[in-house]
Amino acid sequence: MKDFSYYSSVPVKYPDRKAIREKHLVPIAEQRLTEREHSEAITFAELTAKAEYEGAMKAYRAAESALEAEFWADMREEHGYAEWLDEEGIAAIESYAYQQGHSDGYSEVNNVMYDIAELVEKCLNSALKKKGSV
Repeated sequence: MKDFSYYSSVPVKYPDRKAIREKHLVPIAEQRLTEREHSEAITFAELTAKAEYEGAMKAYRAAESALEAEFWADMREEHGYAEWLDEEGIAAIESYAYQQGHSDGYSEVNNVMYDIAELVEKCLNSALKKKGSV
């Protein structure tokens, strides 16, 4: 598993809404325009800035999601729970581990997952032994 700071280091810069907006509005202030032209230019600049910001946020969220998916893939490999749980079980323990640990970072999610995976594996083995399957 990678160092936990890796999963929080999104390679795409978080967009600065104010800077994007200013980039589009400042040139308008420097132009000599009629009141109507100024109003239309401001409207166009606002729409352009909004679209640029939304595009930048989409790219940031995609990179963030890719890191999160990589984290969970690494967790599954590290702890092995995907080998003995179905998708519903995987989602349940990952959700629980995230809820319990995310406020303290990915390392704490890992610690919680370690405990959960060990407990669930023991319970499943016990249940299988009781049924005579193992």
